[in-house]
Amino acid sequence: MEKIRNNLLLLLVVGLLTSLSTASADEKIVKDGQKVTIEYVLKIEGQVLDSSEANKPLVYEHGKGQIIAGLADALRGMRVLEEKHLVIEPDGAYGRVLTDAFVKYSKSVFPEDFKPEVGTVIEMKNPKAPEEPMVLGIIWEVSEEDVVVNFNHPLAGKSLEFDVKVVNIDDGILNSTFNEE
Repeated sequence: MEKIRNNLLLLLVVGLLTSLSTASADEKIVKDGQKVTIEYVLKIEGQVLDSSEANKPLVYEHGKGQIIAGLADALRGMRVLEEKHLVIEPDGAYGRVLTDAFVKYSKSVFPEDFKPEVGTVIEMKNPKAPEEPMVLGIIWEVSEEDVVVNFNHPLAGKSLEFDVKVVNIDDGILNSTFNEE
């Protein structure tokens, strides 16, 4: 009887260890350094702005700053085929609208033949930091003598709504261009 009980106990322990090692190997979770593939729909104020249906699934290396921080935080710990609905507030996305990112320029700064129109996206140097690269801005306001350019990200101040699904997690590191398989 003692021998049967010991054998049953041994089988139970071996079975438990086998199932634990199989579960941990099969159930990868999103963590830093992994190549992660997600399908997503991005909405702002209920309007679809982007999706992997329109493009292709997004492939990125987790923890390398290749996606916005709020989305990375929400994906951390997810498993393959897990889905979530997320709302990423501005601080976890493209930040708040900064008033000092609205810069007033004299029209004389622009080429003589340039006709500024509200909503036009322009590329220019920041006169406060001429050593930095060119940046995109949106003409926000035009007056008789001045042009106000908004250098905030176009999605600054917006809450981003994501429906995401993790479709693959790979321990391999992305070593070529972003979002390339």
